[in-house]
Amino acid sequence: MFDVNYFSEATCCTVQSQTTEINRVRKDMYNDTASGLVEKHPLELPDPLGPVVHVQEKLFVPVKEYPDYNFVGRILGPRGLTAKQLEAETGCKIMVRGKSSMRDKKKEEQNRGKPNWEHLNEDLHVLITVEDTQGRAEMKMRRAVEEVKKLLVPAAEGEDNLKKMQLMELAILNGTYRDTNIKTHAPIFISPSLIQILPSLGNAEGEDNLKKMQLMELAILNGTYRDTNIKTRKTTL
Repeated sequence: MFDVNYFSEATCCTVQSQTTEINRVRKDMYNDTASGLVEKHPLELPDPLGPVVHVQEKLFVPVKEYPDYNFVGRILGPRGLTAKQLEAETGCKIMVRGKSSMRDKKKEEQNRGKPNWEHLNEDLHVLITVEDTQGRAEMKMRRAVEEVKKLLVPAAEGEDNLKKMQLMELAILNGTYRDTNIKTHAPIFISPSLIQILPSLGNAEGEDNLKKMQLMELAILNGTYRDTNIKTRKTTL
């Protein structure tokens, strides 16, 4: 019989190990002065004063100057890790919008002109939004704009340290990263073909337990898995 609780504990340990390894790699790269990466210090925000406001800004991507450069991948990172990390650091929401912002080009064409998809008629850009009191929102926005602008400057081939870090993070998530300086446990099998967990994990007759396991594994990696029987700590990437 498929033991959901046992699998949940095992996979949570795997995800925690991946998170620890990603953070270790980042720290090592930041500490390596030759890498060119500079560790960022957290924002020191004042106490909230006044009403909450909504602030947004668009930064257009220089696709005309660099038509062959993968800006979307650089901004988002593997499985969205780079954008998520920036959001955690700045307190802002960071979204890629405009032409060629969607991976599925056919779907992009289908959505163009529809309500709530007006941005697809604009040039490719990064939309940064934040809600906070005026002073705090402005500080967060300045930090986010500063960091995103760095991503919009292509690095020379072989000198893109952010890309090196992203490739390492992707290898860790895929279970293919190897570091001879540490010992790692064998990773649990991850199915790359499934993208979300089934809403119910019952033992219905004829249900494929392997498929359930694969769905759970990928849902945990994607951050969409919820198990009320166990407690997990949130880890910011």
